[in-house]
Amino acid sequence: MNLRPLPLFAALALLAVLATVTGCGSDGSTNDDGGGLQGDGGGETPICGCTKATAEDLTAQTAVTVNFGGTLGTSYAPKCILVAGGTSVSFEGSFSTHPLSATSGTGNPIGHTASGTTASFTFTEAGAFGYTCDVHAGMCGAVYVE
Repeated sequence: MNLRPLPLFAALALLAVLATVTGCGSDGSTNDDGGGLQGDGGGETPICGCTKATAEDLTAQTAVTVNFGGTLGTSYAPKCILVAGGTSVSFEGSFSTHPLSATSGTGNPIGHTASGTTASFTFTEAGAFGYTCDVHAGMCGAVYVE
């Protein structure tokens, strides 16, 4: 059997197809839809590329703001947070451009929000809670509650 090497253009085309199929996000993480399992940060399925271990620790704060849109484009900042039970998390940005929905977590307090510029949700139960923009694939994040 005579095997011939692939021409350069065929090899590049194959790499492009493989990159598209794997669905990598811009931050190198998988472009998860925000789904995932609740967990304690040890081996749980990531939510939007985040785990409890990689989330920004904001447990000392009783109120936290997550900004999105505007100069942030299709990103949430901070994207993944760790908060204490009872913390109020406010989302600030244009919900008409970036409608917000919960994606995971039993008892996720994030309600669907499609208008206005500020929405606040209090996280009382421990767990992992995903959220996403309904319009922009890959625009997602997670709130981990201790």
